[in-house]
Amino acid sequence: MQDTLLYHLRVPNIVGTSLLALTGLILALRQPSNFNLDVAFLIFLSMVFFNIFIWVSNDYFDAPYDAVDEYKKSRNVFCSEPETRDYKIGMFVIWFSLIAGLICGFFAGLLYFLFTVAGMLLAYLYNSPVFRAKSRIVFDWIFHVVWFQITFLPLYLYIFGLDVIWGIEKEHIQFYSIFLYISVFSLLAQINHQIPDYSIDLKTKQRTTVVVLGIENTVKLRYIFYFLISIAVLVICLLNSTFIALIMMICYTIYLVKTDRTKAADAPLPWLYFFIIDYIILSPILILIFQ
Repeated sequence: MQDTLLYHLRVPNIVGTSLLALTGLILALRQPSNFNLDVAFLIFLSMVFFNIFIWVSNDYFDAPYDAVDEYKKSRNVFCSEPETRDYKIGMFVIWFSLIAGLICGFFAGLLYFLFTVAGMLLAYLYNSPVFRAKSRIVFDWIFHVVWFQITFLPLYLYIFGLDVIWGIEKEHIQFYSIFLYISVFSLLAQINHQIPDYSIDLKTKQRTTVVVLGIENTVKLRYIFYFLISIAVLVICLLNSTFIALIMMICYTIYLVKTDRTKAADAPLPWLYFFIIDYIILSPILILIFQ
């Protein structure tokens, strides 16, 4: 897989981040909601193209930095000569995803078009030398969080309505908890990416937050984020009665802490799998059995 063009075009990463857009759709499977599937599909597509654009353009603008690292150089299609096939395909993917994402957002509706425009602009400012937020202290983390939230929000708000943002009802509390989960999940993903890149970022003079804070302080801060995401997960599980998922999360986390504490911050992604399996499969089965 690592030698294929799809891998070099960051398809596994694109799939992973794009799935956040389906959060609202997954929750709608067990909650009363009324929406147009065609519009929902267009919103989802616009977010997929946005994520394609941000990942592939990231490699385009990172090519001079990735060339310093042998592993990243071999992975980045833009570290090859501009005349090569893979380089040309990469450029085509950047422009196609930009245009296709904007078109899908336009036909989905004004609000979703604005989300797409904001996402494309964020992607450009995050990666390009014009601002290059990913090499600026704090901005690299803020932009990463906003990226994940732009992916998540459009379809969720379309399905559950804009009023889900305000109030103290159950659905509002759930929205805040999911928002916190995705925000901290994004932060942990960025931190876990920047820590291994620490020496390369120092060498290429990129002023990331981890470079400025240092590894030791970053690791301490990561445990605070881990605590916040744990609170968010607890609330989400309680609101949705996914107690089996909660037990699985606790057991999995204890296992990681006992075997290798440094891996504890990697738990949030499997947590998401546990929740989805319980929410879609296990809890509905138990409800049918004990009804």
